[in-house]
Amino acid sequence: MDVEAPEKPEGPPLAEVVLQAGDMLYVPRGWWHAVAATQGRSLHLTCGLTPATGHHLLVWLAGQLLHSPTLRANVPTVAGPAEHTAYAEQLRKEVSEALHPHVVSEFAASLDARDPGRPAPSLPHIGDVPADPGLALALTTARAALEGTDEAVVLRAVGHEWELHPSVRPALEALVSGGRPSTRCPSPP
Repeated sequence: MDVEAPEKPEGPPLAEVVLQAGDMLYVPRGWWHAVAATQGRSLHLTCGLTPATGHHLLVWLAGQLLHSPTLRANVPTVAGPAEHTAYAEQLRKEVSEALHPHVVSEFAASLDARDPGRPAPSLPHIGDVPADPGLALALTTARAALEGTDEAVVLRAVGHEWELHPSVRPALEALVSGGRPSTRCPSPP
């Protein structure tokens, strides 16, 4: 998340690249670049990727701290210096405690659980899946998380959480790892 434009570069370009139809070029954030068509009209598409920054982590952390009376209380803007100092100290204490060693892992898990995935409709089977033993399933979210114990398996994805019977763990592990398990039911013994 940039708040200022980078300084204009000095000197000649570091590289000059000519792309052919279908080519892609990655330009890192903050790098100056210029695009020009060399042979008639050209269409180029720019896609911006937004990686998580410290700002995103702190906004998420503020949401995690909404249960705190200190964070829900009005900021004592019209109080005196002593009250300002006391409030700031209490706020610092609570935020510091929340910045424990595993906070980045928890933040990453939260990002994974809220990732919307990519749509993958399966027409004409949107309503009912036919009993086709060769039909394979695919998880369309790229950032699902699977946890659990001997009593239950928890799947977190797209902002939701499902608690399931542990017998489905192998199929869920295959889905979360990118596999495509079959819908084939095992034959009865």
